[in-house]
Amino acid sequence: MRNRTFGLSALIACSLGAAAMADDITVYNDRAAFNAAVGVPLTLEDFTPTSHFPIRTGVLNSETNLPEIGIFPGTIQSGVTYSTPIGEGNFFNIDAGGGYTGGFLDGFLPSDREVTIDFHTDDPNTPRTVFAFGFDLGSLASTDFDVFIHFSSGPMQHFNNPYPASLAFFGFVSDARDITQVIIGNNGGFFAFDFDNFTYDEVSEGGFALGVRGACPGQVTVDWTGAPPDTTLGLVFANNTGSFVIPGGVCAGTELGLGSQNIRLVNTFPSGSEGSGNRSGNAGTPACGGHLQLVSAPGCETSTVGQIP
Repeated sequence: MRNRTFGLSALIACSLGAAAMADDITVYNDRAAFNAAVGVPLTLEDFTPTSHFPIRTGVLNSETNLPEIGIFPGTIQSGVTYSTPIGEGNFFNIDAGGGYTGGFLDGFLPSDREVTIDFHTDDPNTPRTVFAFGFDLGSLASTDFDVFIHFSSGPMQHFNNPYPASLAFFGFVSDARDITQVIIGNNGGFFAFDFDNFTYDEVSEGGFALGVRGACPGQVTVDWTGAPPDTTLGLVFANNTGSFVIPGGVCAGTELGLGSQNIRLVNTFPSGSEGSGNRSGNAGTPACGGHLQLVSAPGCETSTVGQIP
């Protein structure tokens, strides 16, 4: 589809055209840097202010109902299920103390058990993929810990890290929304696993969503979900937000969430068979701090607006 079909001319300062490579993980030990790199809204699970044990079902999510230990539906935030094989005694718990603030998730008996973390929508039976996850860990005297990351495509990746002497942050960011499951386990200590403040992509409210991540000037990646499948998307740039109306072309009369300052069409590309995907490219200095929005054609559906970092 030619750029003029959308009624906007091409942008020179920011050209996003190549699909990002999948399964490329960057590890962060600074939470602020992690948050900035992800580029999408995040949820932080603090596991409540106090202890709850044992989680006798071996499953913890937003639907868990164990009133005898003070866990009810909604106690845990939606989007993630934490699970481990059922054992004896306090094999799976929201614990307290140990250098953590408030509650934290742990397990033992045996000390080599692992916790599996599955990502899903508000419905635990509907899987989803995420860009990133992170957590705080430390002070409980293991020697090292393992993180196994599973993807929607591509092989599992294994990260082994020394167990920190005091609480530290570990964040893992993929270059695409392709993480489906994480498994965490400690080695060489009594606690099979322990962590707090588990952070992950917020569950989307649905609809056509755009995310922007990277560093400007430099490489920037645009990610989208909820687009009409198997159609063409036009990526539109403007210096400001507003209510610009496309003046011509197949989407004439469509109101955007962008303003009129330097508004241009950056590129066009397929939405993908599932209405999700990404594109990466170099953003020049004139594009920094600007805003992006996607428009589908035909149909002229519009995404949320994202700002170039």
